[in-house]
Amino acid sequence: MPEIQELMRMRSEGSTVAHLNVADIRRLDLGVLPQISVQDAVSQILGSLDDKIIVNDRIREVSSSLLRCYSDVLHWDVSRVRKLSEVIELRYGKALKATDRTPGDVPVFGGNGISGSHDTPLVSGPGIIIGRKGANAGSVSWSQKDFWPIDTAFYVESKGEGLPLEYLFFLLQRVDLRGVVGDSAIPGLNRETALSLGVSLPETDSVTRFVEFVRPMLQRQQAAEEESRSLMELRDALLPKLMSGEIRVKDAERVVEEAV
Repeated sequence: MPEIQELMRMRSEGSTVAHLNVADIRRLDLGVLPQISVQDAVSQILGSLDDKIIVNDRIREVSSSLLRCYSDVLHWDVSRVRKLSEVIELRYGKALKATDRTPGDVPVFGGNGISGSHDTPLVSGPGIIIGRKGANAGSVSWSQKDFWPIDTAFYVESKGEGLPLEYLFFLLQRVDLRGVVGDSAIPGLNRETALSLGVSLPETDSVTRFVEFVRPMLQRQQAAEEESRSLMELRDALLPKLMSGEIRVKDAERVVEEAV
């Protein structure tokens, strides 16, 4: 509510932590609240969106667990050992200040994962992003679609044996990149140190079968994540309009039915 936000702003002036006390809360004017029946209807409508978001989260969790198990089984059958530098190249991202970003649906990755969005990609997806600097240096992320890695991250290119990126994503999660991150005020992953690590590779046919299984599941995960993001935006947009009466319950029900 605007009044609460304004109170928080006023209370934060000259204070380390913005806060509201009991007296502040008692002075708030909540205006005219909808009838209980309307509140219940709003709760039910928005609850269906939350239910779908929970289902999508569960889909991602289960599929991720299944894929990790498959990856573990795949690497029981090791046929050769290579240096990481023989199978991948680590490319530096490019700086993109928040003030230089244009609203869009292209994810921007930094050293700690997704840090925002932009309208133009730097790298065509799908792709792998590795944190280079920051608290999550050495972390491995996946982008199913085009993306922009900034200068606190690496992105991965396949080389040598031309292993598919889907396979390399799971291979890199098995490598202890976090274990070779430099211990300093700002943690960082040295490119040459990372590429010097050894990796065990299974038979080529096994990798091919793995990728055939993994690829559609990664696509489904991305679709579920994007759907959940859209549903959360819809939920947050509908709530104030329903509570204020700007939109009718029946109209909101139709919008939600189409969304889920």
